[in-house]
Amino acid sequence: LKNYSSFPTTIRSIRILLFHDYPNYMLPNWSIVSNSLSNLLELSSFRVFMYDLPEAIDDTSCQMIAKIAPLFSDFGFCFRRKFHSSNGDYINSSFIEHRKFVKQLCDYIFLLSLDKQMYYSIEDDGCGLIIWF
Repeated sequence: LKNYSSFPTTIRSIRILLFHDYPNYMLPNWSIVSNSLSNLLELSSFRVFMYDLPEAIDDTSCQMIAKIAPLFSDFGFCFRRKFHSSNGDYINSSFIEHRKFVKQLCDYIFLLSLDKQMYYSIEDDGCGLIIWF
């Protein structure tokens, strides 16, 4: 998203898929993401899907992501397992942390959006959050 100026100004939806086991993987810098997204004025939907992330996302990043969410009428943040994950137990233990992160993210978003009407859904496995404002 560092090159957001190359996106059409009429873009309305962005989906980011991050695969931990791909060679060019790196965690996003959420302050850059926030700045980039706030410049896309017609953007109304933003969803992030993180596949096989082996570690938890830190609290500072969680707060940054929570600040991004109310910019959109449709926001989602989900952790996923890729179909052929080979690190079974390692990945499964990290998903316990991902569930905690999703709950914490939801709480932060609520606190930042007390003045907004919102609907939300936490996925059955606790590893995904979708919010509509």
